[in-house]
Amino acid sequence: SYNRNKTRHLATYFRVGFYGSRFNDLNGKEFIYKEKQVTPLATISQRLKEQYAKHAGCDVHIVTHSNEMQQDELVTAQACIQVTHVEPYFEGESFERECVFEEFVSLNQFLFETPYTKSGKARSDNVAEQCKRKTIIRLQDGKTFPHMRYRLEVVQPHEMIDLQPIQVACDELKKKLHQLTIQVEAEQTNPIMLQIQLQGSLTSQVNAGPMHYAEVFLANANEYPKKDVKILGKLFEAYLEKLQAGVDLNQQVITEQQIGLQEQL
Repeated sequence: SYNRNKTRHLATYFRVGFYGSRFNDLNGKEFIYKEKQVTPLATISQRLKEQYAKHAGCDVHIVTHSNEMQQDELVTAQACIQVTHVEPYFEGESFERECVFEEFVSLNQFLFETPYTKSGKARSDNVAEQCKRKTIIRLQDGKTFPHMRYRLEVVQPHEMIDLQPIQVACDELKKKLHQLTIQVEAEQTNPIMLQIQLQGSLTSQVNAGPMHYAEVFLANANEYPKKDVKILGKLFEAYLEKLQAGVDLNQQVITEQQIGLQEQL
């Protein structure tokens, strides 16, 4: 099996949408592009801008936000390309992917997230105000990556799921639990990666991490839906257990120079 503790990135994926009459048959279509290893958003954006400027015969406007395209953006540009980084999405599948390698095969669903607040701002320092929208994208005709083609067209419209602040906290804590579990249960411990996960949750410098969710939502549980409070509470129990396992494991792998860090944890 593939060792989850090894850092390896086989591909990067982007949602690319084409808008404007200069694109002819491409106008209004969206694709998932598969790029090699770790490809920055700026790299693919510049490449598409240069490539399709020749195709459209005009300057191409690149949009890198993940919001729905607005009419004024489409009017002011004859040719507009929206590029959004996406991640493979596995929820709802009928089988469990048991290792990292399996997370790069038979991919037909992708996800990107858009943070927002009810005040109109994208982000807030107050976690009790932070919402987010999950957009789930599916490939047409049951196609999957890896594929002979570097891009595959997607089905429209997309499925969208809006998360309220306590649900955002649950989702973020679930991700952190997953990341910590990978390090704690790795076949071969990577002390650096383990300590990064532990420090991000336990050291005093962190004032907006998982423990902040507890202060805001669990300490005021009567203000939030019981179902969400119960989910967050169970996630915290699992997370605290895994943190303790991580601290115990770190005790076994630290060097003499890192004893101070262990005492701090």
